Amino acid sequence: MKVSVYNFAKEVEETPVEIKFGDLNPEFNADHGVYLVAKYQAAKKRAGTASTKTRSTVSGGGAKPYKQKGTGRARRGTNRSPLRRGGAVAHGPQPRSFEHKLNTKLVKNAFASVFMNKEASTILVNYAQDTLIKANAVERLLATKNSPKRVIVIVENIESPLFKAARNLGSCRCFAVNAIDLKDLFNSDLVLVDSAAVNSFARFE
Repeated sequence: MKVSVYNFAKEVEETPVEIKFGDLNPEFNADHGVYLVAKYQAAKKRAGTASTKTRSTVSGGGAKPYKQKGTGRARRGTNRSPLRRGGAVAHGPQPRSFEHKLNTKLVKNAFASVFMNKEASTILVNYAQDTLIKANAVERLLATKNSPKRVIVIVENIESPLFKAARNLGSCRCFAVNAIDLKDLFNSDLVLVDSAAVNSFARFE
């Protein structure tokens, strides 16, 4: 895909460049693939800490609450039955991981298809890696694009000057290239890509 280039030193746009993602599988169902990857990433984020106590872990209940016969009530051997207030929970949630496996080629194709759909709203940001970038410089760049409300910033790593400049702006969400959130990318109005991160895009081929 061909994207525009912004030079931070001169604060001007330069000649567009080509970013390659390799050939997409013609049989790839983009809509369903993007859905599966978004669900996969959301599942990985879940804490999975919901927990309830079973009959073996709830405290108390060692003594029979009342005699077996002669009371007219239902027989009870413990006060900690799931049927009783203060008792155990039957079939309740236990801590677990919601993470599941997903085909690597499917993930690559999903990311590539979303990036290609964002071609018109993607800007390659070009600057020397030892440059000190200020947040107001990023704001001036966004102002030239009508100050979009949902901006994704993709960098090589979190020590990037662009990452540090953009992370405090309310409209920006910053990601290292190996940790991009597909749902945020899909919903974004503008995508800023650090020029140093382009070589890592080979992971989407």
